Amino acid sequence: MNKIKIGVATIFIAVCVFALAASALGYPPFLAKARKYGAKDCTFCHIDPAGGPPWNERGNWLIKEKERRGADAVDVDWLAEYKPGGEDKKSSDATTPATSASPVEQELLKLEREWLDAYTNRNAAAMERIEADDFTITYPDGRVLTKADEVASMKTPAPAGPRPALSTEDTRVRVYGDTAVVTGVLIQKMTNNGHETTIRERYTDVYVKRNGRWQAVASQLTRIGS
Repeated sequence: MNKIKIGVATIFIAVCVFALAASALGYPPFLAKARKYGAKDCTFCHIDPAGGPPWNERGNWLIKEKERRGADAVDVDWLAEYKPGGEDKKSSDATTPATSASPVEQELLKLEREWLDAYTNRNAAAMERIEADDFTITYPDGRVLTKADEVASMKTPAPAGPRPALSTEDTRVRVYGDTAVVTGVLIQKMTNNGHETTIRERYTDVYVKRNGRWQAVASQLTRIGS
């Protein structure tokens, strides 16, 4: 009798181990298949870099598409039909606000794009207009800079080498009266001697409307991956 129990327990453990292994091996094929659509890591569809719930806009779209199609599993190739900005008033880039966004959200997304361009073009005047006098920004390395620091940096000669191309994805705008919070992923791409480097950072920008004008009062960046 004991031998039977031990045998059953052994089979049960083996099945569990196999199931866990299968689950662990399920993600690499998905990621490999999604690379042709721009995926760098699991945050392409997931909030957590390790995968699993919760999902970002792209991941939620895939799940809804699975339900719509009545499929047994998600097919990564459905991403060929995916259009950012189709859910929850998000946008793939601040330059292309979702058509369903409110006028205030569109205004803030436009301001976000102008802000990115100010960094790229070292436009101190635009920086002074967009950032409030009490603005602070916290960079991934822990540095905290003020508006004065940022504007002064724009007025110095640009560092040697190519300038990074800045864009955003998974952008979301939330408005609370005269305060707004914009979150998303900042993507910095730089090509040097034919070699392309991409840096991804999650960002949170806080705006306040004063005297009829939106200005950024705080920003924080967190590096994704190494």
